[in-house]
Amino acid sequence: MATREYPKLIPSEALSNLVGDSIMAGYEFSGLLAAAQFATKLSLPSLKLLGVPLLMRYRTNAKIIVGDKIMKVRELAERYPTRRVRLEQVF
Repeated sequence: MATREYPKLIPSEALSNLVGDSIMAGYEFSGLLAAAQFATKLSLPSLKLLGVPLLMRYRTNAKIIVGDKIMKVRELAERYPTRRVRLEQVF
């Protein structure tokens, strides 16, 4: 992803920079919704430092690290069954 303002940055770098620049300009964020491509070891800590709540969309077969264990998103979802959350239709 390359733009005039952010040349040759990977998507997660561009996202972190955009959010940081927006906060510095005075915008407030109630949260950020992003696809899994933005969940990198770079962007997640950056967004946490900026204090931006984050909701990521993953495929259920994606592997994630929870504590010291590697598991699939589906396994994590089974630990926390939905109550008021509407599941997205699979298509």
